[in-house]
Amino acid sequence: MKKENQKTKLKNWSNEIARDSLAIGSIPMFIIVTARAGIGNYYQYVYEILLAGLILFFFHIFSVYLIKIKSQNHIARAIILFIFTSLLYNDVKFTIFIFFLLIIIFVSLFYLKYNKKQILYGILLGLLSSLVSYLILNYLLK
Repeated sequence: MKKENQKTKLKNWSNEIARDSLAIGSIPMFIIVTARAGIGNYYQYVYEILLAGLILFFFHIFSVYLIKIKSQNHIARAIILFIFTSLLYNDVKFTIFIFFLLIIIFVSLFYLKYNKKQILYGILLGLLSSLVSYLILNYLLK
């Protein structure tokens, strides 16, 4: 009985860590990172993050309602934050650190048994939203 109780505690602890890691790709975290960039007067990054979030929202609406494909938006938002905070801080150590966090989110989604197609589609939408935002704003600011 004691061994079974330890397994249950370990599983509960693992589930909690996996769920908490998804918070990195949550909407409140998206707002916090954007606000931090704004406080630091890094307005280009604020605009890029906000535009990428808006593009992701439109991609999500389009995919869910028109082509009937759902995406995992935690990973999509985390990828947007990963890309633009990497560009903002421009530091290899920081980029390695947040890449590690991105891997944790990815593993957590599989651990929590999210649909693999939704995860991959979320990755695609996050990358595409970031790219489109980056290209649009760099074109407009030049």
